[in-house]
Amino acid sequence: MTERRRLAIVDGARVHEIVVPAGTLLETALDGIGLRLQAGQQVLVERTGREVAIDQPAWRLDDGALLSVIDLRDRPQPSKRNATASGAALTTETVAWWILGAVGVLLSALVLGGTDALPADLRIGGALGLGLAALIVGIAWSVRTRDGEADPAATAAATPAAALGPLALAFAAGAAAIPSSAHSIPLVVLTGLAAAAVLAAVIALVASSEQVRDSAGAAAVVLLILGAIWALALLLGMPAQGAAAITLGAAPVALRALPTMLLDVPPGMFIDYQRYQSTRWAVRERVPEPGEPVTLTGARRIAGQSTARLRTATVMIAGIAAISAPLALVPLQQADPLRFWGQLVLSATASLALLLGARRSSVRLLRWVPRAAAAVVVLSVVVAAILASGALGLSVAAAGLLVIGIATSAVLVAVGRGASSLFWSRLADRVEALCVVFALPAGLVAAGVIDLMRGVMA
Repeated sequence: MTERRRLAIVDGARVHEIVVPAGTLLETALDGIGLRLQAGQQVLVERTGREVAIDQPAWRLDDGALLSVIDLRDRPQPSKRNATASGAALTTETVAWWILGAVGVLLSALVLGGTDALPADLRIGGALGLGLAALIVGIAWSVRTRDGEADPAATAAATPAAALGPLALAFAAGAAAIPSSAHSIPLVVLTGLAAAAVLAAVIALVASSEQVRDSAGAAAVVLLILGAIWALALLLGMPAQGAAAITLGAAPVALRALPTMLLDVPPGMFIDYQRYQSTRWAVRERVPEPGEPVTLTGARRIAGQSTARLRTATVMIAGIAAISAPLALVPLQQADPLRFWGQLVLSATASLALLLGARRSSVRLLRWVPRAAAAVVVLSVVVAAILASGALGLSVAAAGLLVIGIATSAVLVAVGRGASSLFWSRLADRVEALCVVFALPAGLVAAGVIDLMRGVMA
């Protein structure tokens, strides 16, 4: 009896299920179903993405193998000269966007510091001016940026910087609108976050580029969740330090869960439900439609959208953690042991989670932004310890920094010589997981939630 191989060949929207003798060449089997691959233009790949040579016999493949015909011509062909010029222009614009973002952050810090000294007319006028400037800049950037007119990598790198400026200005505008009589940091932060979230939603609606639209949408979601935290703190009567502690504790959890929420594809792309689902979850459940054929253009589009969301959300969450750290850790609440130890555990878990979690990324921006946030957390707790214990605390902090510096130098020398260890990598993964788990509870304890619950239950 002749040995045979069952093969499934996907060509666009068509699926060919064939059975051929094991010694038949794949090229002959393809000719039998009317497929003739053009050299250099079409290739045959396995489900793992590995290219399969068509001049080999079928017995080299597993029985039931799934093969796909990939058209290499199905890819965008932008003008190299135009893409280079656009990439250079985007590099120049990125610096300008970062400068605008720094100005917005500085204005926000000034507003949070208090607007009691400003007349009411000047304060309202400044808020309207900042809001109008943020709206004009944000809409102009979102409408002008289009897909395919520049290097996708340069566009993805410029998007977080371009989103920072308008959103920071909108935050400052919303915060400045609070009158002096009602000025409190939780209320000011809440109105600023609401204004920034509204602007992000407007940018997502009017954007011409899919990357800009997805980045603005991710920013709006992050701002709304953060606004919900500060709104809850305001309703419960928490001080700004408590809301900042919860925000800092939630940052590692958000960064860890972020990659699982970015890929937006229909369920039918993973499983052919109509063919394999025999039992439904509910009587009226609608079986998901089969996924569309996977093309290079579609895959690039989905990857670009997910990358834009990941970059923007990571930069925003890490930046929020860095801003919240001084508010949450300075000063240390020595009079309340629970809050005091909660602050210490929060600083340790948040800094380690941010530092170790950055190892998973292969993009420089996504590695160094969380590390910078971790450095801010460590610096904040060091400053808080110095302020809390005077000269003795200064000596202890100096000794601790010296030990950390020596240990860091030793590690850098070992890594520079090519040292690596799977044991240490796995240990770092476990430490990171524990820090992510305990960061948010530590933030809640540092915020005084236990005392709040005692008051509610009493």
